[in-house]
Amino acid sequence: MKNIKTILKGNKKWLISILVLLFSIVIVASISEKFNLQKISQKKQWRGGTLYTDYVEVEVTAGTRPVASSVSIDSGATSVTLTENTTKNVVCTAVVTDDDGYTDITSVEAKLYRTGVGAGAADDNANHYTLSGDAQCVPSGGSGTTENYTCTFAVYFYADPTDAGSAYEADNWTCQVTPSDGVGAGTAATDTIEMNTLIALNVTATITYGALALGTNTGTADQTTTVTNTGNAQIDIQLDGYGATDGDGKAMTCTIGSTTIGNERYSLTALTDWSTKTQLTDTATTLTTFDLAKGASSTKNVYWGLGMPSTGAGGSCSGKVNLTAVSG
Repeated sequence: MKNIKTILKGNKKWLISILVLLFSIVIVASISEKFNLQKISQKKQWRGGTLYTDYVEVEVTAGTRPVASSVSIDSGATSVTLTENTTKNVVCTAVVTDDDGYTDITSVEAKLYRTGVGAGAADDNANHYTLSGDAQCVPSGGSGTTENYTCTFAVYFYADPTDAGSAYEADNWTCQVTPSDGVGAGTAATDTIEMNTLIALNVTATITYGALALGTNTGTADQTTTVTNTGNAQIDIQLDGYGATDGDGKAMTCTIGSTTIGNERYSLTALTDWSTKTQLTDTATTLTTFDLAKGASSTKNVYWGLGMPSTGAGGSCSGKVNLTAVSG
């Protein structure tokens, strides 16, 4: 001790070095399959030539994370057919296994998305949906280490198509199910499906011209029909008209007589004079430049006019115009 005291008195740097050494911490950890056991050995102080050491034992439960499997979209269907102008329920089911018991599962998150946009994309009714929690991914049939989950997505009519000939025919849709418990997020599982193309439209119901004298026409005064794309692909429209029966060559049949099909006319540009509008036909004509995009509320107008014959018609007149959606 005399020599140590001499060194300490002579050089304070040695004192600092020895103190740092004596106060160092040694940690020894032993881990079993079910428990993490940590033994912490801390050198407290050097006192009277004796080294005093304390130990603290910490026991931590280390559970296993849950695993999803057997993911299925619409009971193994190969494709989804949407419902025009509304939503279609698409059901994604999965089995979740947790080796610590099914009651250890805290929640499930399910994502339905066009595969090309990825699971991490933001939600968008056209290509990405997310459900989470027991209210949206409903658990059932829990027993032992497994529980079933059912997640029902309300998919909008304009969700991206992936079938042959569509804009995303090289793609498909994926349902990814990721379970969680108290330890954290577990192992996800997936299933895929095609989204069919839906070609559909809706139009305003009536074209009303009011009173017209014989030999006159509507000029630039338009009657407007609004076409709404209620499907999930760009559309053009086909037009054909008739008086009483399809193909009768009439625009309207009246109390007295009729008007010929060419007297009813249309344009895609507002305020076009009746004389330069396009004549309606009694066979379907496709408006290839209509190009109405898909979307939540995608609309475009058709502007109509009518000319009355100089003679041969009178009273109340009525007819029909068919508007049919075709791929655009």
